[in-house]
Amino acid sequence: MIGGVGVVEFHEAPDPVPVTCAALDQGVWFRPIGRLLYTMPPYVCSDEEVRTIAYALLRAAQEVELTSTGRGATPHGAGA
Repeated sequence: MIGGVGVVEFHEAPDPVPVTCAALDQGVWFRPIGRLLYTMPPYVCSDEEVRTIAYALLRAAQEVELTSTGRGATPHGAGA
């Protein structure tokens, strides 16, 4: 991997506590900013580390979906 960015955008800003906890449960730290949850893995990440980061991003987005109500729980491009 040379470099990359992973981003999930929500309709509304999620509560950062469950998002952060879900990521930390996977051993990954994300910085939720407003409606965005993003990661910028270091260039030196192995394929396995990138998979771990991507899975944690997915799990954090799913946690938002499980703990939120209404349209704000659905990441852009999923459903709606």
